Amino acid sequence: MWGGPFAYDPFYYDRFYANWPEKLPTQDMLSEALPEGAVQDGGSVAGFIYFQSVTKRESAVQFEMTLTDASNGQAFGHIAIPFQTTQQ
Repeated sequence: MWGGPFAYDPFYYDRFYANWPEKLPTQDMLSEALPEGAVQDGGSVAGFIYFQSVTKRESAVQFEMTLTDASNGQAFGHIAIPFQTTQQ
């Protein structure tokens, strides 16, 4: 029940509060993030990646990861995935 001094107007509040910018990264993004750590032989991982410092100046970003053998520390591969950014 609305207890304010003015009548509740769902058209006003739903329109303006729906456009309120959400703080990034969201809790969902953090809980579904690509985890750090070792992957067992034959295993897999899945998750989101978040580019925290991308601004409107960047037209592209790149995700890079060096694959390292956890038993001896030797690099055995490198992944580089380019992304083009879009501004909404």
